[in-house]
Amino acid sequence: MAAVNYNPITQENIEEAYEGIFAPWVKDLGLCNFRVDHGFTSARLPISDRLKFSSGAVCGQALMAVIDTVTAIAMGTTERTPKGTVYADAKVTGVTSGKMIAHAVLEFAF
Repeated sequence: MAAVNYNPITQENIEEAYEGIFAPWVKDLGLCNFRVDHGFTSARLPISDRLKFSSGAVCGQALMAVIDTVTAIAMGTTERTPKGTVYADAKVTGVTSGKMIAHAVLEFAF
């Protein structure tokens, strides 16, 4: 089966691209409410007990998977042919508080 090209990822094709690109366990995180623009992506992570430690805090591994996934989508929002290294800045904020929960700087080699 030939791979489907979703480049660039847009608001119009984000749901199809998300379903077609990512592994089932990533989709099991439940990301939703994608907002996509050129060089930018945001999404909502519904909190579930499966993502929490016994203390009630969201597991860092889940947050890192979300950061990596949403950043990968953002990197796919341009027509750019992969040729070099791109730096990305990712911030996770609380939906109701707006406070930053996590921050990561990622490097994607193309």
